[in-house]
Amino acid sequence: MSQSKLQDLVQIDHYLHTYEQLQQAIEGLSDEQLRWKAAEDKWSITEVLGHLADHNIVVSFRIREILSDSVVQLPAFNQDRWVAGQKTNEGNAADILTFYNHLLNYNRLLFHRLTIEDWNKSGINFKGESVTIAAIVQSFISHVQLHLGQIARIKQEESDSQNRVIIRQARSSDRDAVVQVLLDAYQQYEITLDSARWEQYKENILQAIDSPTTKSRLVAELDGQIMGSVFIYESSESAYGAPGLEIHSPIIRLLGVSRQARRRGIATELIRESAKLSLDWGADTLYLHTSDLMDSAVRLYERLGFERAFDKEFRNGDILVKSYRLRLKESALLQS
Repeated sequence: MSQSKLQDLVQIDHYLHTYEQLQQAIEGLSDEQLRWKAAEDKWSITEVLGHLADHNIVVSFRIREILSDSVVQLPAFNQDRWVAGQKTNEGNAADILTFYNHLLNYNRLLFHRLTIEDWNKSGINFKGESVTIAAIVQSFISHVQLHLGQIARIKQEESDSQNRVIIRQARSSDRDAVVQVLLDAYQQYEITLDSARWEQYKENILQAIDSPTTKSRLVAELDGQIMGSVFIYESSESAYGAPGLEIHSPIIRLLGVSRQARRRGIATELIRESAKLSLDWGADTLYLHTSDLMDSAVRLYERLGFERAFDKEFRNGDILVKSYRLRLKESALLQS
């Protein structure tokens, strides 16, 4: 076969070079960076690599199906379900690339046996279009280039996220980190409370973390670590077992930020997301309870637009538990 004629049809060296391109794209990245996701419905770099390995498998099948003179329509595949179903993000990027490279080289052996006539053989794709083997390979090369761009964007997003607070729903695997954040956040009150009350306070924190009456648990991530959390309840009954308070709107409890991450706006973002969720649930107001013991928190609440709700206050021993509410539809917090 004339090499120049083959080059006019397909660039085999470009196909093989995709392995080196992918290797270079992930060079120096840690496992955490490779598995990092901007959101649950977005791919990590590991998942992008897994998808390209999957796509190469499908392309390899399509080529062989055409070479067998099959008249069956070439198959499509659901890329998201393949990635999710294989739990690709739990895999190892290096292992995926090793397999990918082996498949490239196995196909290389086939490609060098093909004639010009073979390269021009065609099949019908899932869109009903006629495609040649040469076009399938060239399309795959272009597809890899698109995903190299995606990998570059994920790397940039991951880098940017190191200095950005991310608010998300807590996962079951976050439990220990949330416990540590809350104990650290409330540790400052140990010197103010007597030992018995402090121990009871810690016990209340642990009970709240596992409470089945919690409607939503939010966490704040900074540099990939959980640095804050807040719990949201549907009513005073679910929050405190106190139906007599007659609060039938969302209530936030146990807003806490690790001491090392304060003054970065984390508490504000947790409250903002709580307010958004409450509004989505159809609520008009968001409540919280606090005391003079937490004077810095009170200043934050008032600055964010919370106002006293005197009719929803109560006493816990000799401590007045103050109530604050935020009128969601009027809140500047949700406009910023």
